[in-house]
Amino acid sequence: MIALAFLVALQVGQWTTIPPLNVPRQEVGVAAVERRVYVIGGIGTDQRGIGTDQQGSRVVEIFDTQAGRWRLGPSFPIPIHHPNVAAVGSKIYVAGGYSDPGFTPVAKVFELDTDTELWTRKADLRRARAAGAAVEYAGRMYVFGGDTGDRSVTDTSVYDSSADQWTELRPCRPRVPVMPSAPIDKA
Repeated sequence: MIALAFLVALQVGQWTTIPPLNVPRQEVGVAAVERRVYVIGGIGTDQRGIGTDQQGSRVVEIFDTQAGRWRLGPSFPIPIHHPNVAAVGSKIYVAGGYSDPGFTPVAKVFELDTDTELWTRKADLRRARAAGAAVEYAGRMYVFGGDTGDRSVTDTSVYDSSADQWTELRPCRPRVPVMPSAPIDKA
């Protein structure tokens, strides 16, 4: 019954409460595939309650929207927080993020096959980055901006999973806004 109420709330655009994560964390990566929500890494404790606010987590939790409950998923291969995460089809990609010690950006990329729940290493990003934004568009993963450890970046990396290859788009250049003008009636 809880799952039905949750799904109805999703369909009508209302906020609702779901059970809390089993392992408290922040600065996580999130992606949804079918009727499951995946929460990956973050800063906080592991499933044994071990960790600090400076350590990445390997915890993956999966929320089943039909059952209305969380379960532990396959551990992430490395401790990670502030990851760039997106789902492409039934696969979830984690591209970069910060790993231990502390806030060390990484270029490592991993794919989670949500059917087998196995992680596979993929082609690295061309440079380490964390805390960007990621999204799927037209079957590709786009990673925008982020931090390289010593500076923020404006470029975009695009991942083609069928070729296991990254390409870089040109950085966005800010434009000077043009203010509309109109004559002032002095009457």
